[in-house]
Amino acid sequence: MKQTKIPFILIFLLLISGNVFAGPFGLEQGMTKNQIEALIQSKLNQVDTSSYKSKTAPKPNSLFTEYTYTISPKHGLCQIRATNDNIGDAKATNTYASQLTNTLIKKYGNNYKEIYPGLIQWVEDDGPLIDDLRVILFSAGEKNGKNILFIMYEFRNALKWAEEMKEADANSL
Repeated sequence: MKQTKIPFILIFLLLISGNVFAGPFGLEQGMTKNQIEALIQSKLNQVDTSSYKSKTAPKPNSLFTEYTYTISPKHGLCQIRATNDNIGDAKATNTYASQLTNTLIKKYGNNYKEIYPGLIQWVEDDGPLIDDLRVILFSAGEKNGKNILFIMYEFRNALKWAEEMKEADANSL
């Protein structure tokens, strides 16, 4: 009897493990740098104290070419930014922006605000967000002669990271 339970437990664990990191780009709030590197099977490039870049994510989206991770030493992953600054012409950018906006609305709901043309935002205060998210920003348009796509996911622990950074700055004086 005990031997038959083990395969069922293993199968159950395999079935639910696919949803363990089901947040944006396969990431979850609080993940460590080492966890992310293990998932992408590559080292992250450090940009500053808590920012790291990579050309991929655990579940990359083909429209984005670079991912920036904000990782707090105390609170783990706080924010993800994905960009593509070589998306093509204005028509292609508008097509991709429309597709991504529709996908985001399906996943996160209609409680978004258009800050200005080409920039939309979901904020937890305007309605509940899933995946421990606090803010989502999505932008598409022309900047410095290039057509770009940009998305930022900020987790709820980002406020703790901001306090951590203020404390570190105050302690440095």
